[in-house]
Amino acid sequence: MQAKHSHRLVHMGILLTALSLCTNATSSAKEWTTYERQVNLMKRINAAQKSKLLTVRQAKDLRKDLSKIAVKKRKILSGAVDREDGEAMDKIEARLTKTSHKIEEEKEETREDRN
Repeated sequence: MQAKHSHRLVHMGILLTALSLCTNATSSAKEWTTYERQVNLMKRINAAQKSKLLTVRQAKDLRKDLSKIAVKKRKILSGAVDREDGEAMDKIEARLTKTSHKIEEEKEETREDRN
């Protein structure tokens, strides 16, 4: 009986430790700049293509999406596009998020095609 109780306490301690680590990780999560996100997305595309989770065509299309986002961002930051008329940085962030989701969707589609 006492062994069962000790066993439960050990499990409870492990659970609480894991929970506190998760909480600390999320509270100290780094905010990524748009540039860091762009670099990260490109690395993910390259890695997925290298590991055959993306076809050459899929990777090329995703890189093209990133390129278009970079051009828009450059125009906004340089003042070449009026911020009220052009895309704001929050729209750039939304496009980066959409590209991130698209990477995962394309990878999943390739996995399904293999099976």
